[in-house]
Amino acid sequence: MKQNLIVLCLLIPFFLGCQTGVFIKDSPAAATDIRKAFIQVMGEPRSSSYNGQELISKFHDKRGRVDDSLAKAKSRFFTKLSILGDRRPFKIKIECFHEVKVSPQQYEIIGEDLELAQKTATTIEEALNQSLKGRNVIDDFRAY
Repeated sequence: MKQNLIVLCLLIPFFLGCQTGVFIKDSPAAATDIRKAFIQVMGEPRSSSYNGQELISKFHDKRGRVDDSLAKAKSRFFTKLSILGDRRPFKIKIECFHEVKVSPQQYEIIGEDLELAQKTATTIEEALNQSLKGRNVIDDFRAY
């Protein structure tokens, strides 16, 4: 009986999985405002999902500066923003990945930079708060 309990306790983390990234919880902003804040902070995305719920930034350095020359650098970062949920308030997940060049045309993700993800999340959250302050509530409803 004890052996079964020990095995069960060891397998629980395996089944639950591991969530990585930084989350902005219960954001009252609309999905379009979240996308605009991401573009304001990281620039135009390199790619996005069909429904616009996932955005992937252009390559940037450790400080978050986007530069086209980093597309061929030995080491580079990129940020992925995911809008979770189907209606407000949204949960926003931000992940920053570190890639290194393993061959002339091939890169490999070596890890995730949680410190850079937290910095990016804070900047995006500030941009979202600024956009909410400057909003006219009547214009949001578009009554006419």
